[in-house]
Amino acid sequence: MGKVTLNYDYFSGNDVCSDNTVINKILETVKAGKDPEEVLLSETDGEMLYHLSDMRKNLLSWYPFSKDETVLEIGSECGALTGLFCERARRVVAV
Repeated sequence: MGKVTLNYDYFSGNDVCSDNTVINKILETVKAGKDPEEVLLSETDGEMLYHLSDMRKNLLSWYPFSKDETVLEIGSECGALTGLFCERARRVVAV
């Protein structure tokens, strides 16, 4: 999964989504500099697995993205698919 970086130009550090408990747990994990893959090895919460597992990349790993494309991802949540888009497209805008 690699290093996770928060861009505070667009994120105040406070999440107000309905899944607040899990999101805050993930946010604290990232802020503490923990590797999400290491966290998953000891985590038993299914929601943490849902948000942090890179298995969700399989949903679109088959798609033939071109390196000169721009991808608009609406509803990126915690970015489970955003990493895949960043690997395959020239530019990714995640909302």
